[in-house]
Amino acid sequence: NLKENYSCSTKEAVISIISVSENEFNKLGNMRNIFSNILENFDMNTCMITQNLVQTMIRKRKKEIHKGDCGRILLVAGSEGMMGAAVLTCRAALRSGAGLVQLAVSEKLFPIAQTGIPEATCRSKSLSAGDLAVYDAVAIGPGLGVTEESVETVTQILKNYKGKLVLDADGLNIVASDKELLELLRCR
Repeated sequence: NLKENYSCSTKEAVISIISVSENEFNKLGNMRNIFSNILENFDMNTCMITQNLVQTMIRKRKKEIHKGDCGRILLVAGSEGMMGAAVLTCRAALRSGAGLVQLAVSEKLFPIAQTGIPEATCRSKSLSAGDLAVYDAVAIGPGLGVTEESVETVTQILKNYKGKLVLDADGLNIVASDKELLELLRCR
């Protein structure tokens, strides 16, 4: 049984299948059957990402398009000694197609961020509801650290931002350790 062979300690599994064309997927032979069996044996909402599917969802961009038209992302990440996590997160957001990526980080860390990811812009962690309204998505956590300032930033975002939200790493740690924040997250 595949569930037993691929089980993990939490009895949950995450399956990542690299995007391939349908023709390449068909060439996988037995591996295609293994992937199909894995997907059938796990109770998950899944779909196979193929080149055809991607082409129906992501169209070629016009040459004269503005970066702000391709998605505005705010990343609340990084702290002293942990800027690598913020840099990698920003690069991933840009690589995935986000047009405008802003990193909310302590101002003393701006030089590190701007050197590591010159195409992203930096802003302070002081965020009002109006500031947050311009973003299509907000991601919180990688390398953020669990400090009073970080808790306050996460609290303000959970109270004032109604859009798409991704919590990861220290963002999850902060929310998990505070019942008020857990309730704010549940009410979203």
